[in-house]
Amino acid sequence: LKSPTYDEQFYLVRGAAFVKRGELHMLIGEPVLLNALNALPLLLLPDLRLPTELPSWSETSFHASSEAFLWRVNPNAEQIIFLARLPTMALALLLAAFVYRWSQALFGPWGALLSLLLVAFDPNLIAHGRLANTDLGATALILISAYWAWRLLRRPNWAHLAAAGITLGLAQASRFTALMLGPSLLVLFAVRLFERQPFVPRPLGARAAEWTLKNRWRRLPALLLIGLLVIVIAYLTVWAVHGFQFGPVQGQTAFPVPAPAYWEQLFYILQRVEREGQAFLLGELYTGG
Repeated sequence: LKSPTYDEQFYLVRGAAFVKRGELHMLIGEPVLLNALNALPLLLLPDLRLPTELPSWSETSFHASSEAFLWRVNPNAEQIIFLARLPTMALALLLAAFVYRWSQALFGPWGALLSLLLVAFDPNLIAHGRLANTDLGATALILISAYWAWRLLRRPNWAHLAAAGITLGLAQASRFTALMLGPSLLVLFAVRLFERQPFVPRPLGARAAEWTLKNRWRRLPALLLIGLLVIVIAYLTVWAVHGFQFGPVQGQTAFPVPAPAYWEQLFYILQRVEREGQAFLLGELYTGG
């Protein structure tokens, strides 16, 4: 068993606090989905304890609570780490499966096998594919979201629309790195506007003949509507992941919004990257971003 890494313990205490108590007060700078997913197997441990008696538990800082959770109040750190890593391993397999599926659609079976081979023996994916953190999970969900958006634009229908919206929401609820999907999908939609391949948005009830005309600008209203529906479904998915919580964003808004904890984490990480902090590298301690 690989020893616990620095970040696994605070991801786990935050995930366990959510799945056991519905609490989202710890500010880590990332959405909660993957933390909760890694903590779900811990519900199999009937004696699992959270350090709720510590003064630090009610605070937004996670360091003291995470150390107590893994090393003091629970005597089975090795079992906790093993169980928590299983969902990441499952996501690694899912990532490989979607790489194979997408590559097969683009390049055929031999291209798919080559892609699968590269994924299976990639040192970075092997290293992170067995850790209870957010790196591998976010990678998998970002790729899966991009795949379903591509499928939606190849063959628009209700099933692909739902899959694209839900997976986009799951990616956004996994890590803020997934925000890069915004401009990426915008480019994907723009390219689809000018492609020669016919665009037949069956979920909108249009006839095929109306969308095979040379005037491709007739596609624009349908593409805009499909994009809007994907965004709406994605935000509803983020809201569902956060337990349909509704309220103001702490220190940011006076009015209530869906999934306020999501926005609190986003504002927190934006403020954090603007602060100067200390770092150590090659024998030197320096202050910087």
